[in-house]
Amino acid sequence: MELPLKMNRLVIVFFILLFLILFFSCRENKASENKIAVPSSELAVLMRKMTTHCDSLKFCLENDLRRLPAFPPEFNKMPIAKRTDPEIRQEAFEGLAKYHLNTWEKLYTAKISDRKEAYSTIVRSCISCHESVCPGPLKRIKALKLNSHGE
Repeated sequence: MELPLKMNRLVIVFFILLFLILFFSCRENKASENKIAVPSSELAVLMRKMTTHCDSLKFCLENDLRRLPAFPPEFNKMPIAKRTDPEIRQEAFEGLAKYHLNTWEKLYTAKISDRKEAYSTIVRSCISCHESVCPGPLKRIKALKLNSHGE
């Protein structure tokens, strides 16, 4: 008689656990209800593309591949791209954006032996801007640093 009683308890515990799992997995997160979807600015989209491109460059450089992916001409729109925060002073941003584009040009014109340093300058440029002008995803940007370049 004792065996069925234990089985009944196990079945009850099983159903309680199943209910709790379903309850908590189906519950909506109240924080996500309060968020309003804001479309990404032209600059935010461009910077995401730059980040993806940097991922490719990082792979090429860390694996000593001679050929780099082509420079996307749309990156040249950076100084005039519509920003997420229009309060950022245009002059300050434009200056940093032009400097940043110059670092890209240096990478693509550098000798193979100088490419890693040129790439590291691009990443430092991103970090500098996002620390001083516009807060950004610094953790993601810092992940672009070369592993083999002492950074």
